[in-house]
Amino acid sequence: MRVRDVTFPPGVPDTEMHTHPYPHVGVILTPGSLAFTEPGKPAQTVAFEGGSVGYREANVTHQVTNPGTAPMRVIEVEIK
Repeated sequence: MRVRDVTFPPGVPDTEMHTHPYPHVGVILTPGSLAFTEPGKPAQTVAFEGGSVGYREANVTHQVTNPGTAPMRVIEVEIK
């Protein structure tokens, strides 16, 4: 498994479109919203509370942006 501490700054995409080869879980440390964009689909904005968890399947291509005004911190765990 791979564990990363990720901070999403407000208003800035975290990366270009990318694909995780493994499923992953995000443990939300700070409350806020994240906008997930997948090719050919409109962005989906999801509100998270601190302590909540999000899940993504393997091989999903996406880009993540924090539309809020404060940074969001997430512990991301990829399950190999």
